[in-house]
Amino acid sequence: MPKNNQPTIERLHKDALRVLENPWWEQSLETMVSYSRLHDDHDGTQMGRIMVTMGPDADAWVSLDTMKGLRFRTPAGGGRSLRTRNALMILALAMKLDEEQPLD
Repeated sequence: MPKNNQPTIERLHKDALRVLENPWWEQSLETMVSYSRLHDDHDGTQMGRIMVTMGPDADAWVSLDTMKGLRFRTPAGGGRSLRTRNALMILALAMKLDEEQPLD
């Protein structure tokens, strides 16, 4: 680990792969509850939420309250939802890895 006790990029990548490659259930989540987050560029409209609902069968449902793209910025860009942004990056990695199994 670097001197400031922050994990290295390589360690974070390995951790992300470990999470993605092992099925699990997060005990603090409830089924049939929509968890949502407002995106960073709503310009005061309070519109533009991403919502995730876990079904009773543990399937994940994703929805948006808009047809417009939502942006979750990095902290350097004024982002206020770093965890959501990081989770979306892991989602993108999962989708990339899942390309190995084409949907015919």
